[in-house]
Amino acid sequence: MKIGLVFMSMMVMLTIAGDSGVIVAQNRPADATEVAFRVLSAQARTFDKPIRIGPPKRAIEYREAVVLTLEVDREAFDALSPSMEAFLYIGRNEYRIFNIDRRDDRNTLLLTFHIRNWPQLRENSPMVLTIEHGAPIRNPERFERRQGPRLNKRILGSSPN
Repeated sequence: MKIGLVFMSMMVMLTIAGDSGVIVAQNRPADATEVAFRVLSAQARTFDKPIRIGPPKRAIEYREAVVLTLEVDREAFDALSPSMEAFLYIGRNEYRIFNIDRRDDRNTLLLTFHIRNWPQLRENSPMVLTIEHGAPIRNPERFERRQGPRLNKRILGSSPN
């Protein structure tokens, strides 16, 4: 009788663990490393006050940047691993998210990036939003050959306002 009760308890625990594992797998695909996006706007700007990012001793300061706004599917973006920050790669250049607009219950999010070195970007470079840090730099051929968003420098503008 004791053995049957222990076995039944183990089966219940395995069933619960299995069910929650299925839910997690559905909500957070293990292989999701990239998110599709749409470029909404790109505008060269001069800021009234310098923007400072990073810790004080290593802070980066700038007054000019292209403010690039991307639209992503909220569910796809939130399905990325929460322990990894998503970066935007344009060719071999890496950019961190400056702001995430989550103001309402839309199905999309707006991600804002500040592109400080926009004049040096190469035309037609692949654009990738990924948590696979460094992959477009280490293995550019993988991203160069495939279909996907490409940089069109005309959308970036040439001089800040």
